[in-house]
This record gives sequence, structure tokens and C-alpha cells, in this order.
Amino acid sequence: MNFREIAAKAGVSVATISRVINQPNSVLPETREKVLCVMKEVGYNVNSAKGGNVVPVNGIAVIVPSAIKTEYNSFIQGIISVTSRRNFRVSVFYSNGEIETERQLIHDILNYKYKGGIFMETNLSNGDAHELHLKSFPFVLAQCAAGNTKENVCCINVGEGAYLLTKHLLELKYKHIMLMAEEDSAFVGISEGCKRAAEEAKVGINRMSLEKGENGFKGGMKCAKRIVDMPKEKRPDAVLCPNDLFAIGMLRMFESQKIQVPGDIAVASLRDNELGEVASVELTRIICPFNRLGMMSARMLFDLFEDEQEDIPQEVVLQPKLEIGKSCGNDRDIVAEFL
Repeated sequence: MNFREIAAKAGVSVATISRVINQPNSVLPETREKVLCVMKEVGYNVNSAKGGNVVPVNGIAVIVPSAIKTEYNSFIQGIISVTSRRNFRVSVFYSNGEIETERQLIHDILNYKYKGGIFMETNLSNGDAHELHLKSFPFVLAQCAAGNTKENVCCINVGEGAYLLTKHLLELKYKHIMLMAEEDSAFVGISEGCKRAAEEAKVGINRMSLEKGENGFKGGMKCAKRIVDMPKEKRPDAVLCPNDLFAIGMLRMFESQKIQVPGDIAVASLRDNELGEVASVELTRIICPFNRLGMMSARMLFDLFEDEQEDIPQEVVLQPKLEIGKSCGNDRDIVAEFL
């Protein structure tokens, strides 16, 4: 939690927070006491603060790209379920997927003397990571590329999820599958998974590129409209959506254009979230264990705390599962297939 958040919670200005730390006698006693109570409540040791930075007691910093996506919230709750048992406090920061924002956040985190960090879908370079090592700052990278042998990594195998979903569609005899994909941190793994399933079936997979930030509900409606506007002979017969929210947007547009799902086109999702439960057609989708990802990332970080001499990077890869709904026309009695 930063100065601005502490100030908001205490109902004072950021300048007042600074004076409480650096010039406590210049603040009214009742105001000073109120601020100190808030700091104590959120776990900051004010007596150890230097240079205007409060120091978290047993604090862990978590950086995620966005406050909007429900999967990130599930990930954070997984972390908290582990850290709360050990009396560690978690501060969450949002990078908006911007590398410079992320670097500034890490600079602030180091100044605040957090004990360690968990960075979700990070854009940091090897040089950035090296700087953290030089400062002896323990950290775990969550949901970055598997196979990163230089850092401690915990991730979900999104490539395997893409493979399972593509293979399922091909088994249902869909031949013209289109992948909707934004070139984010998961793109390479997803593309490789789709390609592997397609090569096994000796078919091709088309792709519609998404602009940054286009992978939500509105993006789904927009891309569905593009498909509607295609000549019928060029339309895909199945679509792989980046997530449930995007898929719901597609369903909404298809319904408005009298296009039947799955009768005219199949819709499947590569990443579940809670909103998928209210889709107008039960979605066939990949279930990604983000809550467990948070738990495993936190446990890995605690392992680093307990063995500071450990210099061999660890990697934990969690497997997704395929949940079969009605959006692809499945007529089998199978509810879900587990790896």
C-alpha cells in the first residue's frame, strides 16, 4: 500500500502522511494518532521508515497487469490464502501491461523494503531481473513463458490448453477454425498448441489478430461483426476466443445477427472466468487454475525466504483442463476431460 492509499484510508492528504513520518510534532495529536492507527492496521512499521517511505512488516509485493480481469483476482486470492497463514501482508500493484510502469513499481517496491515479490505476466528483461538479484530481492515470475531456466517460474501450460481445445474441435469435424489472438505473453504458447493439434490432423488454422485491449466483451462483438461481414464461404466454422468475456461478446453479436451457435458457427474459449457461467450458450472452454497458480507462486516465494542460498531456479507448471459445454455442438455425455 502506498502513501496515496494510506492517506485515502485515513482521510488526510499525502503531505500529512509525510509529516507524520518525518515531522510528527508538526501534526495535530488526534490526526497523527489516526494516521498511525491506519499504518499499524495495514502492517507498516513507521519507526523504520526512512526518506518518506514506510516499511511493510512481512510485506509481499504483487504486480499484475490489470485490476479488471477476474482471473487476476483469483490469482491474488490464491496468494493471500497462503500468506495470511504466515502473517504476511500482500500489496497489489497494477502495471497496465506497460514495461516502464512495471519498472517504476519495482523501484518503489525496493524502496519500501518489501521482503519479496510475485510478478504476473511480466515484461521485465533479463537485465531488470539481474538488478533484482544484485539487491538480493527474492521474486517469482508467474505466468511467464515456461522453460525460463534463469528465474523461479510458476505458470499454467496455456499451450497444452490450446492443444486440447483445438483437438476437440477437430474431433468434432470442424475444418475451418479461426484463432482470435492478441500478441501478449501467452501468445507463443497458445499458437504452438493450436499448431500442434492442426498438424496432427493435417489441417490449417487461420488467425485474426487483435489489437491491444481488444480481448474483452467489446472486442468479441467487434470481431464477431467482422466474421458476419465476411462472405459465407470464407467464414470460419469454429472460433477460438482468448477468454470467456470475449466469447460472450461474440455470442451477443451472433445472436443479434441471427447466426446460430453452434448451428452456424462454434465458439470456444481458451481461458475461463466467472462471467462464463452466465453465457447464453454453455461454453466449451479451457479451465485455467489461477487460484492455484497464486498459491503455488506464494509457496515458491516462501521457499526462497527459507533457503536464501538456493541458486538453482525452480519451475512449476500447472495443467489446465478442458470443460465441454454446448457452444461447439458436442453431443457426448462427457462433462469434462481432465489431463
